[in-house]
Amino acid sequence: MSFRLDPTQAGWSNVNLQLARAERADKTQQSLTYYVTNSKGQNYVSYGASVEGGKPPPPVTGVLYFDAVSDRSLGWSEEMRKSIEAQIAAAPKVTETLLTIRCTVEQGRFRIWLNGRFMSELPLEADMNPSGSMRILAYPGAELTSVRVNPLPAPGLFEPLSISGHLNAAPI
Repeated sequence: MSFRLDPTQAGWSNVNLQLARAERADKTQQSLTYYVTNSKGQNYVSYGASVEGGKPPPPVTGVLYFDAVSDRSLGWSEEMRKSIEAQIAAAPKVTETLLTIRCTVEQGRFRIWLNGRFMSELPLEADMNPSGSMRILAYPGAELTSVRVNPLPAPGLFEPLSISGHLNAAPI
């Protein structure tokens, strides 16, 4: 799922993704939740993942910063200071960045990536069914740009390749 967050109107913005929403064998509800949020004036996003149903593992939370270097040193040369300040000025802002969440749900685990960075893996109980419905909640200032759902490739579809010699995409 790809989206943008712009908290300028409401002061905060949030996207919440719930996967594997279903009823368990004991008639209790199950779901896997992942959220990304940003507050006005902050150049980072907070994220969290949790499991509902059964005996869930502890939730995972974290922060993804968009600032490059934030501290300056008086020991830097003038050339180094200018270079670092140019990098700080060129660092992307949250409101200008297309954010992408990638989640995989399979028997025994729930894994999450944010903008290509691995964020967490939550173990799932053996009786938790990874299928079920999906729900996306987009709060004020959130703009969804794409959502894709694909089945995971079956295990064993990878072909082992020798690392001796040279390899490019042509022989594959």
